[in-house]
Amino acid sequence: MVLVHGGAFKEGDRGTMSRICRALGDQGFAAFAVDYRLLPSTYPAQVEDVMASVQWLREPAQAERFNLSRSVSILGSSAGAIIALSAAEQLRSASAPVDAVVALSPAGSLTADAAQLGDPRPDLEQVVQEYLGCDDLSDCAIAGEASPATSADLLPPTLIIHGSDELIPLQQAQLLDQSLQTAGVIHDLIVVDGQKHGLQLLNNDTRAGIVRFLSDHSS
Repeated sequence: MVLVHGGAFKEGDRGTMSRICRALGDQGFAAFAVDYRLLPSTYPAQVEDVMASVQWLREPAQAERFNLSRSVSILGSSAGAIIALSAAEQLRSASAPVDAVVALSPAGSLTADAAQLGDPRPDLEQVVQEYLGCDDLSDCAIAGEASPATSADLLPPTLIIHGSDELIPLQQAQLLDQSLQTAGVIHDLIVVDGQKHGLQLLNNDTRAGIVRFLSDHSS
């Protein structure tokens, strides 16, 4: 299990995932929190780093060292959820799919139109522009490619957990949910009441839901 931290693409590190890493370990999952290049590095650098982490874990030497099967899932929080979803899609394109993705507070689309969904914080669009390396989302050719909802058909079974009134508008999670539905991908959306975001969404119920989902979709 690869865990991808949040931090608006510009801060944070794998240490912020230590509690969920231990919690998953207590449930029998081998969990590894990873770092990735932060800003000023732009997309797809972050996605490439997470893909490399997955591929490293699949090497026979690591599988033997950590007593791993070759099945791997990814969990990401906030910005890390966007990166995790994109990495899962690109791994599928490379014929190296992961078993499942858990996305805490993801944005389904990074396009200019999607940036207006709900009631987003004014600085969120700037964060996305910096991640994509674009000055203007309305003139950013890569925004669609970098949006998880665009290639939802490439996703493995996906669990989305989102706050009802949080930093990233719920409509972003609903957009991804609808894209998965249209693509026929096994998925679930858990909405937690209130303003909690990312790792703040983890409680006894959501942790149990994550464990069930991963157990159901691990080969």
